[in-house]
Amino acid sequence: AASPGLHPPRTGCGTAYLSKGNHGVHVAMFENGGGAFERLTYQGPDTKGREVLLPSIGFQGACETVKAECDCSVGYCGRFYYNPFGPSQVRDFPDFKRLEPQVARTVLSVNFRHQGQIVHLLNKGGHFDRVAVSFSGVLHINVAGEYTICTTSDDGSRVFIDGIKVGDNPGLHGMRKRCGKMQLDTGDHSSRIEFFENGGGAGIIVRYKGPDTGGREQLMPSSRMLICRDEDEKKEAAKAVAPKPKAPHKPVKSKGWCTRWYFNPLGGRGIGRMPDLRKLTPQVATVVPDISFKNDAAFTAFTGKKHFDRVALTIDGSVDVRLAGEYTLCTRSDDG
Repeated sequence: AASPGLHPPRTGCGTAYLSKGNHGVHVAMFENGGGAFERLTYQGPDTKGREVLLPSIGFQGACETVKAECDCSVGYCGRFYYNPFGPSQVRDFPDFKRLEPQVARTVLSVNFRHQGQIVHLLNKGGHFDRVAVSFSGVLHINVAGEYTICTTSDDGSRVFIDGIKVGDNPGLHGMRKRCGKMQLDTGDHSSRIEFFENGGGAGIIVRYKGPDTGGREQLMPSSRMLICRDEDEKKEAAKAVAPKPKAPHKPVKSKGWCTRWYFNPLGGRGIGRMPDLRKLTPQVATVVPDISFKNDAAFTAFTGKKHFDRVALTIDGSVDVRLAGEYTLCTRSDDG
């Protein structure tokens, strides 16, 4: 069954022969803007020909999100947050602590001269608009002394070393350079770069100079990621604790439907058709008793968001068929 495209509530149906037993059900929908609706029904031998809500006896595994994260390696871990202020413009830094990234990518340096380089890194089409990014890494200093940290960006950016803000380049603007100075001792220092882009051109370049560079400005490297250091600390702590025997794995089947929500899956662009979600991570996963969302409020009640715009959603469950035969399944949706 399908009801593609942008439209008010519209029904699409299909028929299939279902044998007796359990059958997995997967639903994918998206909402671009305005009103929203999704209702899943079926009819056949089990319903005596009446159209009723399609029930789910459950789904395999846990209904949870997997946080987008980088593997431990040399470089920065870049975490990308699409539409961090919902449908509103991005004119300032968001509170990253309250957000979950959609994508995580490893980069050796922060050196993006135009938005095409960022889009290529993300392996996605379109523009790089209404997005916030954080890059975290470790700056290793061989020779202590005064260092100058510079960030050139379009739009806003700032740089933190050991939690202290050094370079600050806020606001909406074209490629603009701002620098700050800091005394750094020999050894490792945590580095964090925050960046946001509202619309139009985009870019960010972070450089530094000091005793280690012979006074010449060059791209600021990251010897390793902060998550590598965190993993090392966890391993050391684990050595001091006796390992507990693992319980045998058993398949878990939960009741209801598992819904996974992808906010702004195309960055700042509108959604005209079902996006490819295979390379994205959902921000919310929650169990719902049935698929009957009659308006925006019915969707936002499960997410805590103010709006249900520019969102994609997957729904997984299974139906138990008692009487084999031909069944009609219908999806009524706004949008596709």
